[in-house]
Amino acid sequence: MENISVSAQEQSETGLKKKYGFFTAVAMVVGCVVGSGIFFRSGRVINETGGDLFTGVMAWLIGGLIMFVCAFTFSMMSRKIAKANGFIDYSEEFVGKKYSYIVGWILSVLHGPCNASALAIVAANFTAVLFKVPNYDYSSWVMGLGAFYLIFIFCITNLAPKLAGKLQVSTTAIKLVPIVIVGTIGIIIGIARGASVADIPEFPGFKSSGFNGMIAAVVTVSFAYTGWDNVAALNSEIKNPKKTVPFALVTGGILIVVLYVLFFIGIHSAGNTQEIAMDRYVGLYKAVEILFSPAASSIFLVFVIISCLGTCNGYTMACNKHMYGIAVRGRGPKPSMMTEKSAHSDSTLNAALVVFIFTAFWFFMFQFQLGQTLWVVGKDDGGFAPDDLAVIAFYAMCIPLFFMFMVKFKETHWFVRFVLPILAILSAGFVIGSSFQSRPLMTVIYVAVIVLVSTVPFIWYNQKRGKLNMAEEYE
Repeated sequence: MENISVSAQEQSETGLKKKYGFFTAVAMVVGCVVGSGIFFRSGRVINETGGDLFTGVMAWLIGGLIMFVCAFTFSMMSRKIAKANGFIDYSEEFVGKKYSYIVGWILSVLHGPCNASALAIVAANFTAVLFKVPNYDYSSWVMGLGAFYLIFIFCITNLAPKLAGKLQVSTTAIKLVPIVIVGTIGIIIGIARGASVADIPEFPGFKSSGFNGMIAAVVTVSFAYTGWDNVAALNSEIKNPKKTVPFALVTGGILIVVLYVLFFIGIHSAGNTQEIAMDRYVGLYKAVEILFSPAASSIFLVFVIISCLGTCNGYTMACNKHMYGIAVRGRGPKPSMMTEKSAHSDSTLNAALVVFIFTAFWFFMFQFQLGQTLWVVGKDDGGFAPDDLAVIAFYAMCIPLFFMFMVKFKETHWFVRFVLPILAILSAGFVIGSSFQSRPLMTVIYVAVIVLVSTVPFIWYNQKRGKLNMAEEYE
């Protein structure tokens, strides 16, 4: 396996400028993971664990361990490869060209767009709570505002990419403020009350508790831990990526787990966990109100909204590059068009437009699902949720990659070559298995959708590449 030397030149070998440094990469990891998940999934974790604090914290720790093992294995790959797109490059290097093509499509039209659309809707819901909109949950008001958020992020990311990078750094700093304050002050208040050092009794009528509740909660928190891979999607635009990407993944991963556990214990201290579980948006607002004041709770929501939009920005930045990663190899529909860069912004606008269309599709799938006008199958099994689909798709993609990592990484220490990827495979398998255990019918539907997205794009795999041999230029 040949290492690819990364020069200090301003322009990468793929023609994209080296725009981002270490702090932007760490901000990308933390910014893409710490977003809506910790804020609106905490209530669902409380629900599934029956309000048991220890079980809930264990779910967050297990989810964090899964993320850390997979991210660290990922970081070992990034030391070997630094081309146009991290995940796709690793898939091509270790598994093969056809598999990398599948991965590129899943990331471009399913994983990234599902998460971006979910984040826009969550930001809109929190905005509705801030302005006390009645019957807000997934209403036409919320969906309209969510659509505006998506369009706004699309314009910033593609028309002003340097501004988008600065937005990623600034929103990461902003989103850490409420998590640290609520977590720290909440724990102090909780210890004074005895709420955070003793298990809270189970709530009558809640879904489950104990081991089964923890298994269901691990699947739930897995959404809150996705997004760390997005920093590798910007490999070709990160300065010195072979050193920057691994350190960013490890540093960001440790910080994320600490923040999540801190915040989860903090909100437990408010004492209204049952209310948080029943209404994850209003309940969280009232929890902060109990800990601080009504004014502080409103400020908190502003920070949360910015946090969600910052994470949406991170996903949009990354999945645009996933589509570019397909086209730069001369694959997919009209690769020459998909790799055209704007002279003004140095962005691949055509690829971004395709991604935006799929983001809009999944955005409206949320409306159909939650409005109960579509996807009535499996309603009793949790219903069809595109954000859960994205989690299953991501970890399913990782398993072949981790397996082939063991086969081809021959020159590496035995611990890195065997122990690390085996742990990563077991971690990814645990998330998928937990989903089957807690939501069997919907998981089968998710797998069917993933298979569909993996096969249909082969219509374009062998089409003529036109005048420009993109694959040769890429190599």
